[in-house]
Amino acid sequence: MEQNLGFKQQLSQQQKLSYQMIQSISLLNLPSVELCEAIYNEVEKNPALEIEKDVSFENAEVRVKSTNNELLAKNANSSDSRSDNFQAFLENTLYQEETLQEYLLQQLSFSNLSDDEKEIAAKIIQSLDDRGFFITSLEEIFAQNKLEYEKALLVLPKIQKFDPIGVICKNLQESLEIQAKEKIEKADDIKLEKEINLLVLDILHNHFELLEKPRANLIHKKLNDLGVVCSLNQIELAIEFIRSLDPYPARNFSTEKSIYIRPDVFVSRLSEQELLQETDEETKKYPFKVELVKTNLPTVKISNDFLDYQENNPQIKKAVNDAKNFLNAVEQRNSTLLKVSVEIVKYQKDFFEKGSLYLKPLRLKDIANKIGVHETTVSRISNGKYLQCEWGLFELKYFFSNSVNENNDSQSKESIKQELLQILKSSGEKKLSDQKLSEKLSEKGINIARRTVAKYRKELNFDSSYDR
Repeated sequence: MEQNLGFKQQLSQQQKLSYQMIQSISLLNLPSVELCEAIYNEVEKNPALEIEKDVSFENAEVRVKSTNNELLAKNANSSDSRSDNFQAFLENTLYQEETLQEYLLQQLSFSNLSDDEKEIAAKIIQSLDDRGFFITSLEEIFAQNKLEYEKALLVLPKIQKFDPIGVICKNLQESLEIQAKEKIEKADDIKLEKEINLLVLDILHNHFELLEKPRANLIHKKLNDLGVVCSLNQIELAIEFIRSLDPYPARNFSTEKSIYIRPDVFVSRLSEQELLQETDEETKKYPFKVELVKTNLPTVKISNDFLDYQENNPQIKKAVNDAKNFLNAVEQRNSTLLKVSVEIVKYQKDFFEKGSLYLKPLRLKDIANKIGVHETTVSRISNGKYLQCEWGLFELKYFFSNSVNENNDSQSKESIKQELLQILKSSGEKKLSDQKLSEKLSEKGINIARRTVAKYRKELNFDSSYDR
């Protein structure tokens, strides 16, 4: 039998990234905290590298705590003294927010429950998620002990009285129901007719789905169809009562470990005296100083001993080359970050002079073309890197925003949202519809569709005019 063994040669081109290129790209992505860790790891791995100057408490001023989206930063270029900055560091790092479980267990320790009840209550509390709801049901928590489960059913109503009211329950529906019962029991705190109280509890317990769109006339019609006799006025009062309840009773408690953000870049305004002394015309045109925060990182160098003996030992030579490549990658990362930051400051000059209302549309491509890199490089260096200026602390990607104004390309999404926020706040008791808001923006030269206004309003956490 003849076998046809066909061998074919094919020439193709493949582009493979070298280890150095991969390392360089990975360092571009790292914010200063992670870069600091990467440097320490590389020093531990490569004996040719040594720490020349460590990161110390002298750099405490650049640590900023960000919990619940609040970035509490001070402008490190202000006239505040070094001691003020250090005090800010102590306040931001040594204070640890209490978790919901810790707060409930503390109340449990001072309660009048028996030791057996406290043990069961602790199991219940430790089974809660960050919202205060059960991760698993009571049946599953006490599946191995029927007697404990029966006791848990008796303990549960007692610990549901703990502060904040509305936690230690199954879900949002039960949370609101518990809050409503507690509020109704406190007769001095509320002046509602008995019929309204009963209507509130009936809606929460039996018709919770009607609250998805809390329109009084729709709820009134559906309840009447179900045989629940009530007036439209009573429904309106019941909805008003339910809106007074808190859908997030655990909102004030820490849900995660404190996150520390270190600004990678400081931008400060040049003083009049500095401008008078300045000879560079470019700097006079953009009167800001842009600096990298190098004190966030340890100073690393190649050991002199390794440099002296590298020619006589291939292993030492390889360690020195690896060290050089790593240091070059770090330097390239820092250089790119500075170049991108400088170009952002130049382009967003009005923002740095006047504030967020003057943020202009800016594309990654615009900055990439200015500094001669690919826009993916700008994207990588902008994520997770923070810029500190007199207006606060901002992630670099905050400064990139497309134009959304049909007739004015100089208007960015963020600046329009700021204008909308001012209109919403200044309207006071007057509840403006999305169409009215669109017209108000149009008066300011900002022409966007009503649905876009509705989208931005929601992002600003404002309800519709009907729900407000």
